[in-house]
Amino acid sequence: MKQMILILSLLCLSLDNFGQVSSEKLFNSFRQGERTNCASIALIKASLEVYGLNNLFTINSDNTDTIKITLKDKSQVILPKSELALADTSAGFKIIQNNQYSRDIVKYALLTYAVMAKHKQDKEKYTTYKEALDDLEYGAFAGDVCKYLGFKKGKQFVQHKRFTGGKLCGLIAWSPAHAVYACDGYMDYHGTKKPLWAKYSGRVQIIK
Repeated sequence: MKQMILILSLLCLSLDNFGQVSSEKLFNSFRQGERTNCASIALIKASLEVYGLNNLFTINSDNTDTIKITLKDKSQVILPKSELALADTSAGFKIIQNNQYSRDIVKYALLTYAVMAKHKQDKEKYTTYKEALDDLEYGAFAGDVCKYLGFKKGKQFVQHKRFTGGKLCGLIAWSPAHAVYACDGYMDYHGTKKPLWAKYSGRVQIIK
């Protein structure tokens, strides 16, 4: 666990800006585990496709105890490194193809998840980080989960009418029961690439 925290703390200072991540690499990188955090996973994958690794927020400083971050809406987040282990447990991401690129995606996805929960704690005044993680895991709605990453409507995402935009990329699609990342008519269904089902009719697209 200490090694994982060290890797995560150095991640954003050591990775190159890889640019956009292809949908195929995202489909094959990681999947949802036993947690019910599908909306957050869909957002993270759609955002990585559009913005790429190391480009979802800005790392201002990375010291022994904390990582200071600026989100795209200019919000400031101070993430104690001691909370990364809690985020790792809450995320429960399962790697699919165990190669270096997938591992890089998972590491950055985990850091992003941790940042989202911290921003949620700050915005919604949770007493503890664990409470914010629990609500992100169990209560996040796909239609507004973008706000926890500091994304603004019209700048970093647009909302499409239900059942439309299925061939677009950088897409979050959802039904009342589940949310998925989708691109070009295909969805990430628990780590398997499948044609996007009509029942996932809610549509938000990440834009740049």
